[in-house]
Amino acid sequence: MIIEKILVEINEHGSNKTIGCIPIGDNNIEELYLLVSKVGIKNIKVIISPVDFRDNDIKIKKLQHKWIKDLYKTIRREVNKFKKEEKN
Repeated sequence: MIIEKILVEINEHGSNKTIGCIPIGDNNIEELYLLVSKVGIKNIKVIISPVDFRDNDIKIKKLQHKWIKDLYKTIRREVNKFKKEEKN
């Protein structure tokens, strides 16, 4: 499936440069590695979403790929499992 191929080819790393990766900075990547080592990789789920589906939705004007609706439905379901922090 194309989605699995896309997910395999996205990498997270330190630094602030990207070519096919998600740069989160050196300090943040070290913190992320520490958190993962404490809770265990089996207890980690990463959700990459184009919007916060708890507040917004995406209107697809022209459906270029049939799998996009299913992908967004899955992302929306996973994101909605998390409570949104209240702003003071």
